[in-house]
This record gives sequence, structure tokens and C-alpha cells, in this order.
Amino acid sequence: MASELEVGGVSSTTAKLGSSAGSAHGDADDLIIGNGSSTNAGITFNTPSAGGYLYFADGSSGDDFYRGFIKYVHSGNAMEFGTNAVSRLSISSTGRVDTVANNNGDWSFKSQNTHASGFGALIIAGGSTASQTAFEVRHTGNTGSGTSALKIDGTGGIQIGADGTARELRWGNTFANNGPTIIGHDVNGTLQFYPAGNGSGEAMKLASDKLATFSNGITVNGAVGSFANGIYFSSQTGAASPASTSTSVLNHYEEGTWTPSVGGDATYSAQTGRYTRIGRLVTATFDLTINVIGTGSTYIVSGLPFNSASGESIGAGGNINYYASLAVSPVLFAPTVAGSTVHIRSATSAASSPSNHGLLGNAARIAGIVTYTV
Repeated sequence: MASELEVGGVSSTTAKLGSSAGSAHGDADDLIIGNGSSTNAGITFNTPSAGGYLYFADGSSGDDFYRGFIKYVHSGNAMEFGTNAVSRLSISSTGRVDTVANNNGDWSFKSQNTHASGFGALIIAGGSTASQTAFEVRHTGNTGSGTSALKIDGTGGIQIGADGTARELRWGNTFANNGPTIIGHDVNGTLQFYPAGNGSGEAMKLASDKLATFSNGITVNGAVGSFANGIYFSSQTGAASPASTSTSVLNHYEEGTWTPSVGGDATYSAQTGRYTRIGRLVTATFDLTINVIGTGSTYIVSGLPFNSASGESIGAGGNINYYASLAVSPVLFAPTVAGSTVHIRSATSAASSPSNHGLLGNAARIAGIVTYTV
């Protein structure tokens, strides 16, 4: 044993295991294990049905016996690491790692780049209330404290950036070459949306007063930027009594063309029609030049893009803006809408009521506008 165990050597407080154990740092030279060769050296705790413990004590009673510790428990084949007499980290037999912090918001886990010019820290924390931070990513620089970049609290609430800053949410394959971007401004309470990313090409801004600004208009029932159920004007002032407001939702907008016709076997020199629909209100224009009327109608123009709400209504009408070569000489026009047709009634004298006088014939031209509801 004399060749294997040396008590003393470096000093009277040093024990060496191995004939050539060598020397050690002054902070850890009370026990030196070595063999002076390139082969491995080590310590074995052989406790098949119990556990192996390594304690770091700072006293001789109570928790001071094991203020810091490392232990391996064979019953569950788990390794534990403790500080301040409490197990803080455990590694299970399957490799799962669990960390434990006290219940006052301390970090359970922190990974930080400590290089002088390094940036970034990942923190997983615990707290006594759900609102305390559970997950945090910080932009630390080389100060070690830094600014919060992302937080998730115990309720699932997410905060991007620190208070008083502009926060960005980006999609892209690199930080510099990002895709769509949402920027929130903590100070003025606005949200900006950039489909092209990089802070350019703003598509929409939502202000703190809930006013939305759309740079390129709105597509309803479309693929991108759509409002499937329409646009709700929640702050509209209702109609004055005795009228009443039935809806504040704008659910349709459309522009297009239509082909005015008198039906039958009529032929034409020109047929032009355009329309605009806003909600339930349709405004349609027409300009029709007949070549030969044949069996076509002499006062009904067909082909409106939408059917009127209910039958023919004298409240759904319009005006004749131009006419030429009519079969009669009216002094008054009274166009009304019925279904998808325009009935062009007329009066031939100031004292008569509008009726179907057969205005249209060969070479007749008539142009007008009607407005009706659907």
C-alpha cells in the first residue's frame, strides 16, 4: 500500500492516490488521484441498490452538510445536481432534463453567449403567478442584462420587444432578406403590414383609434386581404326616427359591363352597358343604337346585370341622357326597372301621364342611366 497511497507529499494537508499522482491547483490539492501516465484515472462509487453522493458542505449541521451536491440514484437511474440544498437539475434514465427554480421568477434555464462581442440569451423561467415570464429571448450584447426580444408568460401571452420600442414579426429565410413583416409601435399604438418585407411596400396600417388605411384598396371575398363577411362600419350614426338602420355591413362591391338589348330578332349598330354595384345598390348605364328592330320591344331594354329587389318599382328608375330617331316625340321620359329590364315610358304632352308609346324603332338611338336595389 505504501506505493499506492501517499499522505503528505506536497504539504501536510495533501493526500495522493497513486505513486505518481502529480500536483494540482492550490484550490483543489487536498486529494490528488493520478498515475503519472496516459491511462485513465477515476473514482468509482459501487452502490448497486442505493445511491452515490458527492456533497459540498459549508457547515456541520442540517442543510449545511449538502449545500451543493451531485448524486446518482440507482432505483430510478437518475442523476441530480443541487444548489442551496435543493435539487435543481435532474437527468432521467431516458435522458430527459428537468430544471427547478424557486417560486419567485428566478431563471430555471439560461443560455448566453459570453463572448466579448456576443449577442443573445435564451431564458426559461418560473414564477408564482401566471403573468410572470415563462420563456424569454434577450438581445444582450456584451453587458449580460440586455433588452427583451421575445417573452411568453404563463397564460400564453406573447410580447415582442421591450416596452417603448417598435416590434417586428417577420417571415423569411434570413434576417436581412425577410418576407412579409408586421411592425407594432408601442409608443403610438399602430400596426403596419408589409407583404414585401424589409419595411417597404406598406399594404395596411391600423392606428390606435382603430382606423385602418389600405394602400391599394380592399379585395372582398378574394384570396389576400379579404373580408368574407363584408366591412362593418361599427361607429356609424343610426338613422333618425322614424327611420331605422337594418345593417352597417358593406358586403359587395363590383364593376363591370353588360349588353343592352330589346330582344326578338332586332339587329344593332351599337350596344354598350356599364354598371357599378355597392352593397345592394346598382347603377347601370346603357347606350343602344338599333339597326332593324324586327320583333324587338319598342320600349323595354333587357340584360341588366342583377334583378331588382321586387318587381317593377317607380322608385327604381333613372334618366334618359340622349336620344335620336325615335318613333314618337316625347316631352318626358320615365324609365323604371323591373327584374333585369328597363321600361322606358314616356309622355307626349305636358298634360299626359307616362305610358308605353313605342319609342323605339329602326335606326333609333337611346342612352340613359338607372339606379335600383337588389
